[in-house]
This record gives sequence, structure tokens and C-alpha cells, in this order.
Amino acid sequence: MNSIGQGVGKIEGLIMFVEGAITGEKIEAEVTEFKKNYCIGKINKIIESSPYRTKPFCKVFGNCGGCSLQHVAYDYQLKYKTRKVKDEVEKISGIRGIRINEIIGMENPLNYRNKAEYFIDNQKNIGFYARKSHQIVEHRTCCICDTESNEIKNFFKDLMIKNNISLQSLTIRKSFGTTEVMVILSTHENKNTGSSVEIAEAFSGYSDINSSFLKGSVSNLTARFPSIKSICFNKSGKHHSVCDFLYGKKTIRENIGNYGFDISPNSFFQINTAGAEILFATALKYAELTGNEEVLDLYCGTGVSTVLMAKHCKIIIGIEVLKIAVDDAKVNAVLNGTGNVEFIRGETLKMLRELERKKHSQKSFFDVAIIDPPRKGLEAEVIEMIANIGIKKIVYISCNPSTLARDIKRFSENGYYTKEIQPVDMFPHTEHVECIASITNR
Repeated sequence: MNSIGQGVGKIEGLIMFVEGAITGEKIEAEVTEFKKNYCIGKINKIIESSPYRTKPFCKVFGNCGGCSLQHVAYDYQLKYKTRKVKDEVEKISGIRGIRINEIIGMENPLNYRNKAEYFIDNQKNIGFYARKSHQIVEHRTCCICDTESNEIKNFFKDLMIKNNISLQSLTIRKSFGTTEVMVILSTHENKNTGSSVEIAEAFSGYSDINSSFLKGSVSNLTARFPSIKSICFNKSGKHHSVCDFLYGKKTIRENIGNYGFDISPNSFFQINTAGAEILFATALKYAELTGNEEVLDLYCGTGVSTVLMAKHCKIIIGIEVLKIAVDDAKVNAVLNGTGNVEFIRGETLKMLRELERKKHSQKSFFDVAIIDPPRKGLEAEVIEMIANIGIKKIVYISCNPSTLARDIKRFSENGYYTKEIQPVDMFPHTEHVECIASITNR
């Protein structure tokens, strides 16, 4: 199986990728597409089934774009993901001998998502996109989403049908620590609207979502689901995005260990709360903090890792480009009583350049960097700046093993050594895997 969960076989010397095929199976496949050096096929018949094949638990499996590994027993999913990380790290980095631990799986690999964004079309179908498509696959129950999210989604669809109203999407965020729920209703700017920078003009072309429907929705939703503590109406256009709060608080609170974090509508937060506790505990272990270190937290988002590290070090500075995330991070630092924390808004590369200029005028400097970049990984110059500053220890949190492997190679070229990688199964039943790498200056 390859990195996106397809079975890989050969027919007359030509490599074939087959969706849904499992390592070790013998299948009859039909070629659906020819490429220059490979072809794509689909299963016609399973001749010899894998012992790890299991019955998918979702009625729309194979149509929905999520959960591509439902047909694979969970214990083998974990083996597959561990091997996937090892293969990609060795192949892409070219470095052998890095210690890669067995993946840490979830005690309960179902109903783990604390956030679900359901898309809605003009026919009021509501669900997730099909793979490589914007076609909506409707469902009543998603087994990896929180149970209450499914119930709220189904209830809201009935409201839309009753009132003959369509939105662009419905997002539900659920705190696993406090059980608070946030509902976000979203609509897009009318395509015929001009591109004026004036908010009033930019929003004048929205589809007519009448106020009586919004008021009625708030009343019905909160009466049916008392756990809903926040409802907002998000209007986004080419130049603007405005969130109008219709009910309750502007945030809900989630817990990681003994810490609390306020989550606003557009905040990034790990979608698997139980997995996040494992992830950050591993990151803290790799940081090896004694209480005397000065720590830099790059791409810190809403400050979760910053706050969790704070009591274990002398000072920690979080850097994040998004204003809304920095604002949330500052609130979370105050909420948890962390006084040795500072947040700076700015692009990572620009901030590192400034730090590099200041390095020679300071007696002490950063000992550890926590890095949690987007899927595309790090710019080569970011790694060079980290090396120039002389940060001794890197804790790299990655949601993409291939870009992690590429960056491990770049760190190696700048004098660093990757000691250990710990995969964590943050996304059961999908091909995705999160990793934490411990990287040190030689």
C-alpha cells in the first residue's frame, strides 16, 4: 500500500494503483486510466482476501472522501502507518538508522473528531465532499465525528428543508473536556457582487438568508441541544470575512490535561483531543526542559504548545502570522496563568531574520525550538536561520511525513541529527499520520 492507502501491484511490468486493495491480496482489477509510467485500476473481484480486511462501518464508504482505510482492521492500519513513516523518511531524507518508534494508536478510534465542517448544496444535501471532487456525499451518521455533531447536523437539515433555505456550510465544534458546543453557519458572497473593499458593498450581494430563519434556528437548536453555548453566522467574500454572533459566548473551552483553552470560530485546534494530549506530552518529553531554557515556539497558532511548555522552561516566545490566532493565544496564556510567555505576530522567516541579527548582542539565546508548520513543511531558509541562530534542540511536529523527511534532510545538511521520531495516530481510519521528531545540533 502506498502513502495514500492505495494497493500497489504490477501487471505486465506496469505499476498499477488500486483504491481499496490491501497488502498481500490477490485481486482482479480493471484498468480505468493509463498514465506514462503507471496505470490506475479498480477492484472487480477479490480472489484472495487479506486477513486484515474488515467490513466498513460507514454506509457511504467508497463515495465519501474521508476514511479511506475503513476496510482495514485497526491493528493493521497502525502497522501500515508506522511502515509508511519509515519508508518515506528513509526514501526522501536518504538517511538510514533514524529511530522510528511504533505508532501510538487511539484507545477509541471512533467518534474522535471535535470539529466537523459539513458542506451544503442547492438541493440541501449536507455532508462531506467525494474524493477529488466538490460533489457532496450525504450521510446521516459519520462514525469518526462526535455523536452529537451528527445529531445537530441532521436536525439542522430538517430546519433548512422546512424553511427552504440553503447555506454554504455548517461547522460544529465540540469540546471533549467541557462538552460545550459551537455552531457556525456559513454563506458565501454572491458571485455577481463587485469587489469593493467597503464591507457594506462587498456584502450587499449575499443570498437572502432572512433574519427570521436565523432567529428560529437559534431558538430551535438551543432548545433541542442545551450543550450549544455559541452560535455564529459567518459571511465570507473575496475581500472580507465577518462573523456575527447570534447566541451565547464567542468561544468554547477545551481542556488538554489540566489546562484550558478558549476556541473561537476560526481558531486552529487539533481535531482529536485525546490524540492531542499524547502529541503534546511527547513533544514535552522530547524538549527535555529543566526549567532554565529559553524556548521559541514557531507557528504557535492559538498557543496550546506554548502554554503547555511554559511551566517547564524559563521563558517561551510564540510566533504566529495570523492575528486572530495571536489574540486567542494571549487569552489562553492569561487563562492558564502563564507569566513567562510572550506572543509575537509575524511571518516566521522574517522573525527569525530579526532574531539572527540580535544574536551577537545578547549574552543568552534560545535553547529549544518547537516547530509545528503547515503540511507544506518549512522553507529551506527557515532551517538555515534556525542553524545560524544556533538553536540546539528542535522538536518538530508534523502532519505530513514526506515534508518532514525532506526537512530532516535539510536539517542534516545544516549540522543537525535526528534522534527519534514518534508517530501518533491522530486520524484513525484515514491515511494521515502525525509525527513528532527530536532533532539536535551535532
